[in-house]
Amino acid sequence: MQKNNFILDGFVWSFSRVSSFTICQYCFWLQYIQGKRGIDSFFGQYGSFVHDLLERYNKGELFAFELAYEYENRYAENVTKKVSDKISENYYNQGHEFFKNFEEPDYEVLCCEQEYLFKVGEYQFTGKVDVETSDAIVDYKTKSSKAYKRKPKDKNVRQLHDGRYVDLDEFIQLYIYCIPYKEKYGKFPDKLILEMVKIGDRYVLDFNKDDFDWCVAYIIYQIESIYNTVEFTKTESEFWCNQICGQRFNCKGVE
Repeated sequence: MQKNNFILDGFVWSFSRVSSFTICQYCFWLQYIQGKRGIDSFFGQYGSFVHDLLERYNKGELFAFELAYEYENRYAENVTKKVSDKISENYYNQGHEFFKNFEEPDYEVLCCEQEYLFKVGEYQFTGKVDVETSDAIVDYKTKSSKAYKRKPKDKNVRQLHDGRYVDLDEFIQLYIYCIPYKEKYGKFPDKLILEMVKIGDRYVLDFNKDDFDWCVAYIIYQIESIYNTVEFTKTESEFWCNQICGQRFNCKGVE
C-alpha cells in the first residue's frame, strides 16, 4: 500500500485535479497531498471573470449587448494579478473583442454552471458543466488552442463540423461530463462544443462512443498513476512554474 493511499481514498476527483498531476506532479503533491494553500494567478482570475459574465448571460441576468460594457467596467477589480504587459494587453483585448462581437448562440440553454457528483469507473468525481442543451454540452475556454486546417500525421486529432481538426485531448473534460449528462437526460449528447473565448472561435465535435470510452479509460489510468507514484517530479516548464502554478511560492525551484 502506498503511503498516500489513505489521503487519495478520501478524494472526490475532478478534471482539474487530474490535469494538475499531468502538468506537474510536484504541484499536485503540494496542493492535494500536503494541503499547501495556493495562490491565484492572472490566468485563473481572467478565466473566472469571463466565466462569471457568461454565466450571468446564460441565466438571463445580462443581455448580450451588456457583456462588453460589463467586461470593460469590472475587469480591473476582478483581474488584479500581474503578468507581463504584453500578455495582459493581449488577453484584455481579445476578451473585449469576444464580448463586443458576441453572437447569441443558436441553442437553447437548459441548464448552466450545474455541479454534479458522479463516478468515473470506481472513483467519485465532481464537475461543473458550463452549459447544457437538449443535444450538446458546451464549455467555455479562455486558453489558446490550435485547430488544424489539414490533418496532422503525428497527433491524435478529430475532425470538427467545419472540417478542421483538433486534438482529442481538448475534449476529454467534456467527454467525462457526458456521464452526468446521460444520467440526467437518459442519453449522450449529440455534440460537444468548445467556445474559445480568447481566440473568438468555436469547436463543434460530434459525440463518439469510442472516444468517450477512451477518455474515461484515460482518466482512470491517470488516477491509478497517481496512486502508484512514489516520487512526485517537478515540471520543466518555466512559464508554468513562474506564472500559472498556484503552488509557485511553495515550490523550492521557483525564485
